[in-house]
Order: sequence, then C-alpha cells, then structure tokens
Amino acid sequence: MKKIIIAASSIALSVMWSNQALASSISAGYQSMSISGVSGSFSGFGFGGNLDLNDNIFLGFSTSGVNATVSGEKLKLTSNTYSIGYKAALSDNVEASVALGRLSSTGAVGSYAHTQSTTVYGASLAVRPSDKVELGIGFVDATDSSYNIDTVFTATYTLNEQIDLTAALSNASDSDSYTLGVRYNF
Repeated sequence: MKKIIIAASSIALSVMWSNQALASSISAGYQSMSISGVSGSFSGFGFGGNLDLNDNIFLGFSTSGVNATVSGEKLKLTSNTYSIGYKAALSDNVEASVALGRLSSTGAVGSYAHTQSTTVYGASLAVRPSDKVELGIGFVDATDSSYNIDTVFTATYTLNEQIDLTAALSNASDSDSYTLGVRYNF
C-alpha cells in the first residue's frame, strides 16, 4: 500500500505545481493515475490556492482525493500539500517563481479503514515567458521510502486576466499521472 500512497503523492503535487500561479489564485482539477503492477483505475479531484503575502512571497495549499478499487478492495487516498514560494520579474516580459512544498498522504483500504501515511517533499520552478503561457517543472523526493524522485511537468495557458487552463504530467519509475484543471486569479 505504501507504493500506492507514494505514487498518489505525485498527483497531489501536480495539483500544487500547476497551481503555482504568479498571482493569488484558486484552482480545481481532475486527476488520473496508473501504477505499474497494480490493477485499478485511480481518479479524483483536487483543489488548491495561492496567496500572495507581498510582491515576491506566496503561500500555497492544495488538497486532493483519489479513489480506486484494487483487488476488490476500495481504496481512498487523500493528500494535503503546503508550500512557500518566491516570485520575481526577470525582465519586462518574463516572470519566474520557485517553491518548496511538503505533502502528507493517507490511504485507507476497505470498510475496516486500514490506513497508512507518508510524507514527501518537493521543489518546483515555473517561468512565464509571455502573457499567455507558463511552464514549470517540479521534483518530488519520497524521503521515507526507496522510491525514485518523481518529475512533474506543468503548463498553463491564460484565457484572460482571471482564468487559466492548467495541465500537469507526472512521471516516476512506477507511476504516471496527469491533471487537467482551471485556475482563477484574483
């Protein structure tokens, strides 16, 4: 089960990284994941937000839930992510941000609620090279396990001043996931 919880952490962090806006924001997204060697479809929703503390420092939070049926047992994974970041203008047209995050995930199996938890840490970098596109990359280290570092790639397209479309792909040695979402900037 620990393998499943750690793999699910990449989904939660992809919500966090795709939520790494260069302005205060809230976001919501659909998530899907596959884990090698585990049969079952993992999907759910995630929500997040960023709050600017000043022109450069921001706080982030995201939560996500993924449900699946594995070997006939219902599995529920929940994750909460907290982050702090720094953003700055690199030029008149280019902005960038970096963030560090901590994620706690818990998995519950079946009606008897057998649970297991894990904590992972991550870092990310996002760059907005134009007023319409933002690209990012994040890394997750499952420090309390023997699993490899996950990599999360994010892309954001700005529809207008308030609405962004977000996408994130996560790849690890034993899992792949994607998140599609929308972000409201205020």
